[in-house]
Amino acid sequence: MNSDLLISFFGWGAVINYLLLLLWFLVIIVARDGLFNFHSKWFKLSEQSFNTIHYCGLGLFELLVTIFFLVPYLVLRFFTQPFLLIQNHIDQQVNRAIPNHRH
Repeated sequence: MNSDLLISFFGWGAVINYLLLLLWFLVIIVARDGLFNFHSKWFKLSEQSFNTIHYCGLGLFELLVTIFFLVPYLVLRFFTQPFLLIQNHIDQQVNRAIPNHRH
């Protein structure tokens, strides 16, 4: 698996998950009362419990997306490229010094 594929995977994963987070936030903002009524029919929830659950859920989801998608994307994006450039430079130097050398 090459680094470009991993960069693409983590980048798009971060984008998709942050869009889901935004959608969740907007649904809570726009349809909070309807969601509360819907869930309170199934579970005995106070409004404070409902708010706490969604607030903590949003925070946990954001933390997990940041740790498992955004951080790996940034590390791969900004720290693998310089190493690849150095490796390409070394390969060119080796190929010049030993013309028939192949990796």
